[in-house]
Amino acid sequence: MSFRKPSQWQSPSLRPSLREARGAPMTASPAEDEPLRGVKAAHVSVLPAGVTFTALHVDPVGRPVAYAPQADMTCLCGYAEMPGVMGTRRYARWHERPEPGDGNCGFYAWKPGQPFPWTAGTWLMEVDLYGRVVEHERGYRAQKQRVLRISPVPEAFCEPPFALSYFPGDGRVTVSCLTCPPPQAPSHSVSADRLRSLLNVEVDLERAWHLRENGSCP
Repeated sequence: MSFRKPSQWQSPSLRPSLREARGAPMTASPAEDEPLRGVKAAHVSVLPAGVTFTALHVDPVGRPVAYAPQADMTCLCGYAEMPGVMGTRRYARWHERPEPGDGNCGFYAWKPGQPFPWTAGTWLMEVDLYGRVVEHERGYRAQKQRVLRISPVPEAFCEPPFALSYFPGDGRVTVSCLTCPPPQAPSHSVSADRLRSLLNVEVDLERAWHLRENGSCP
C-alpha cells in the first residue's frame, strides 16, 4: 500500500472526556496572536484518503473522526430535525467556531501539566490551538489546531528500541518493542522518518515512554 499525504479536509468536532464549565472565558485569538499549547491523545491511522489522525471516538454512524495535522473545525451542533417540546422541532445550526455555553464542538486538548491517560496504542500529541479558543478549567476547545509533535504510547512492559507497524484492518499505527510477541495478523512496518515526512510533524518514538516511566505530565 502506498502512503499519501492526507487531504486538508475540514474536521468534525472532537469530543474527549473533559469536564465542561459553563460560562467559561472566551479567547478570540487573531492570527498574529501567540497560539495556546495543549496536549491530547489520538490515533495515527492509515485510511483510504491517506495517513491522518483519528479521535478516540467515532461519529454517530461509526466512522472514525479524522483530521489533518493542521485543520479548521467545522461542526453541527443542536438536534437535526428531532422532535422537541410540545411537538415542536429543533433544527440543527451550522457554525464554525466553538461557543462558551455549548460544549459539543471544538478541537479539545488538555492544558500542559494535566494527568495524561497513558493508554497503550494511542499517541501523545502536542498541539498549538488558535483562532477562537474557549478556555476551561483543565483544557481548551479551539477553532483551529496544528499538530507539532507526536509520540506513541507503548505497552506497560515495553522498553526501547521501538518499531512502528499498522494492520490493514483498522489502519492504526502502533508501537512495539523487541520482546513483543509477533502479531497474529500480517502487518506492515512503518519507519518514523516516513511518518514524519508524510505528516510534517515531529515524531519521537521514546518521548511518551520516558514521560510515563518518570511519572511526568506532558
